[in-house]
Amino acid sequence: MEISKEHLLLTFQNALLYNVCPNTRIIFADIESVNKLITWIYVDLPPTEAEKDMYYSIQSEVLGEFEGFDDSGSKVKILTGHFDEENLRGKMVLFARCDYLDENRNLIK
Repeated sequence: MEISKEHLLLTFQNALLYNVCPNTRIIFADIESVNKLITWIYVDLPPTEAEKDMYYSIQSEVLGEFEGFDDSGSKVKILTGHFDEENLRGKMVLFARCDYLDENRNLIK
């Protein structure tokens, strides 16, 4: 299965449009084991059920756009607390709240 990174990024951007709550700090994604889409969402506070449902539906919308993804192996990981910038290496950053970026658009730790 060949998935264009650009197509995946555009599909995520479309799915995220008007679907990011103020509690969200950063969202990034990666394809693991060839056909498993993993999406990490870091939030300030534990998310409400509505927020969780919103992020799971975003993942479903993206998975529905592509053939060949393993739906059962793909995951959404919603996490609170500190994240290490090392976790971002090689992954697609889809959203980062501006108070986590400096004037040069680098992540503030």
